[in-house]
Amino acid sequence: MTYWNQSIPQITNDQRIEIYEGIWNKPIKKVAKKYGISDTTLRKRCGLYGIPLPCAGYWAKKNYGKDVKVTPLPPVANHSKVYVTNYHLKFISGLDDYSYDALQNLNPLEILSDSSRSLLTQKLQKVGVFVNPDTYHEYIKKQIQDDKNKKLKAEALSKLSKKRIQSLTVHDRIRRFQKPSLLILHP
Repeated sequence: MTYWNQSIPQITNDQRIEIYEGIWNKPIKKVAKKYGISDTTLRKRCGLYGIPLPCAGYWAKKNYGKDVKVTPLPPVANHSKVYVTNYHLKFISGLDDYSYDALQNLNPLEILSDSSRSLLTQKLQKVGVFVNPDTYHEYIKKQIQDDKNKKLKAEALSKLSKKRIQSLTVHDRIRRFQKPSLLILHP
């Protein structure tokens, strides 16, 4: 079982890709300096984030113009899911330029990239919701019946009170809603 260490910051998948590209294009010490941490710390975090590191001799071979093998970035694995967020969905570019009100007026699917929108649509089409009241738990069945009874009772009281008010004569209405007069007695 993997436990989440709160001292290790969570990153988005975009940040994960950025670190991966940085590590494979520059020496790890320069990339670590950019993030304000030591190269040892960056190596350890790369292990937690599921980012492959260049093997020993990678930079020497690259500097001499030899072909070097770049390990592709794997999908987020089980242990990395604790530290990497947003690894399935991608948002449209320029989302930071929208005002709060403009974002409120957008359809939620409009902020997703085309690939994320199609992935989400694909996944949701596989999800089926089956409503079978026979399989409900007894407490849920009781709650549904209680809700129906309350609704029927409220409707019946509403109809009854409407009939009563209509049947009262004008005199009864006045007498019924009239405030009692106050008597002031002087000694």
